[in-house]
Amino acid sequence: MFSGDMSGRWRELHGSDRWDGLFDPLDFDLRRCLITYGEMIMATYEAFIADRRSPNAGMCRYRRADLLRRVEVSHPEWYQVTRYIYATASADVHGKVLLRPLCRHGRARECNWMGYVAVATDEGAAALGRRDIVVAWRGTQRALEWVADMKLAFASAAGILGPEGADRSDPSVHRGYLSLYTSSD
Repeated sequence: MFSGDMSGRWRELHGSDRWDGLFDPLDFDLRRCLITYGEMIMATYEAFIADRRSPNAGMCRYRRADLLRRVEVSHPEWYQVTRYIYATASADVHGKVLLRPLCRHGRARECNWMGYVAVATDEGAAALGRRDIVVAWRGTQRALEWVADMKLAFASAAGILGPEGADRSDPSVHRGYLSLYTSSD
């Protein structure tokens, strides 16, 4: 189906009918929707300063007001970045807990930039059919983050999600993710 109107179909595009009939062939509006969110995720990788020699290592390259335009997402006018997300990576290696940002001597002494929160602008809400909020969180990039990821243990997420899941089970997430998500730095 080709309609070119994501705003009138947003519930369908987000799975209200379990994407029935949208995959083969891939629906034009669903493709646009997926690309939009994919570009917003890629922005976290493109904007992260990974160069250890930089005094700004571990930070974002761009101001919030410029981020989406500078990383060249297709529709930067659809969203306004309202907050940046920071976290400290930690890993337990042979009984020692390591907490270390990318650069201890630059601006990011206690934490690293992990992503951002963006809210749909009026123009974006009109194009999308709703007031959308995106939380874009970058994935693993640093050695210490990879060490934490290699520990495939799960931890209870009850402190974040509540004491039990929909099926009455204790919700759990990857321990490394929980560590980053709940760090106070």
